[in-house]
Amino acid sequence: MIVGLDIGYSNLKVCFGTSNKDMSKHVFPVGVVIDDRRDGLRGTTPKGSEIVKVDEQQYIACLSPSDIALDYQRVLLENYPETIEYKALLHASLIKTKSSVIDLIVTGLPVDQFITPGKREALTQLIKGTHEVFEGVFVEVKDVIVVPQPLGSYSLETSSNDDLLDSLVLVLDPGFFSVDWAVMQDGNLLRGALGTSKLAISSIYEEAVRLIRNETGGRTNINMIEKAIVHQREYIKVFGERVQLTPFLEQATVSISSNIKKELESVLRKSNIDIDYVLLTGGGSMLYKNIAKEMFPHSKTITTNEYVLSNAKGFYQIAKDLRDE
Repeated sequence: MIVGLDIGYSNLKVCFGTSNKDMSKHVFPVGVVIDDRRDGLRGTTPKGSEIVKVDEQQYIACLSPSDIALDYQRVLLENYPETIEYKALLHASLIKTKSSVIDLIVTGLPVDQFITPGKREALTQLIKGTHEVFEGVFVEVKDVIVVPQPLGSYSLETSSNDDLLDSLVLVLDPGFFSVDWAVMQDGNLLRGALGTSKLAISSIYEEAVRLIRNETGGRTNINMIEKAIVHQREYIKVFGERVQLTPFLEQATVSISSNIKKELESVLRKSNIDIDYVLLTGGGSMLYKNIAKEMFPHSKTITTNEYVLSNAKGFYQIAKDLRDE
């Protein structure tokens, strides 16, 4: 059993199996609450959620944040892997595989954390070993490899597009907590051309909340906006009236991404390189598509299929390639 694992701030993405043909792929929300059974969850758990054990306490993981509470505060911290929520989602993902032994897990870290001494080692130590995922239920993880987050989507795309391998490819990965970017060539990171910004999707949603409040006088929050997007609704309700999200999200994206554009332009100018392809991946791909084309009008822009899952699928591809060597 091999696993590609992407524990994000908005979704848990997990791909597992023994080959490409039998790979299972799943996306789950990241809400985690203590399972004290004194609330509305008594006697049952929502579909897709898992009861897990972490540090002698029982939790319910893989809940939609907006279904827990409208003002549910998810973890938005750099030390995410050190939190109870991350560990609960890790145990939930191990349960999802329905395997007691996993040979290899490949997962990722945001670029700035990946290059920070000790971060990779700490995450490897957290995941590798034997976990009591539920009372009396154990899962052994034999080996773990941690890679920079954008490498997942890059590996996935290059497995089916040889032209990318000898090209300069900017992988732009806007996630909920951070926007990662890395320039790749021949499967290698160009050390001087990578970075992370915290002005990510959560910042865009927060700016959209502010714009909606200024326009309508009504209050909403990022969980309500995220829920509408997950359910493919183009509106939210404010005072009983439908408010179209697209104009506010587009305006917020332009505002928030302007600083990211400055950071990227500065890095690429210092590196003195021209980009052949911009590979857009991650949950914010659609919001950043026009920005990428504006920034790199002469480069080819590619958006990964199943962009929410693409890093996890790429991690799985890396695990498979390493196993088959």
